[in-house]
Amino acid sequence: MNKRMLVALVALAGVFVALYLTMYKLGYIGTLACAIGSCEKVQTSKWATFLGMPVGMWGVGYYVFVLGMAIVGPHCYLAVAGSAYASRDPELIRRLWHPTYRAWFPDGKDDREATALRVVVDRVDYWEPPRSRFVRLFDAVKALATRRAVETPMKTIEGL
Repeated sequence: MNKRMLVALVALAGVFVALYLTMYKLGYIGTLACAIGSCEKVQTSKWATFLGMPVGMWGVGYYVFVLGMAIVGPHCYLAVAGSAYASRDPELIRRLWHPTYRAWFPDGKDDREATALRVVVDRVDYWEPPRSRFVRLFDAVKALATRRAVETPMKTIEGL
């Protein structure tokens, strides 16, 4: 097992643990099965949320990112396509509001600057050049000599 596979395995375990904690925090799981004790005490404390989202949810995002980077590789190039929408709908802002947001919006839920953002990722394109330095050097010299760009196949992930 190489280092990237080990990182991917640890990240996958992290996704499951963080997802489990998020599901508990959101009320989908009644009690936590925790071998080291006091997990429910931590999950119900004021430290269990950050910027209005459960800490476990932040963990899911982080571990999914690490898993993706471990699978794709260190010399990969990504392009993310999608759309973002801004909404100042007062009902939506009230539904998403958390008291910690007052640090940025002093007037609370009714602050004129409060805006909800929705980001939708439609497609991710990525390119991974050959791993061998010799092959990359050969391709670069060939491209210079022939005045043609190096063809690196693009892979696409759609329907996210």
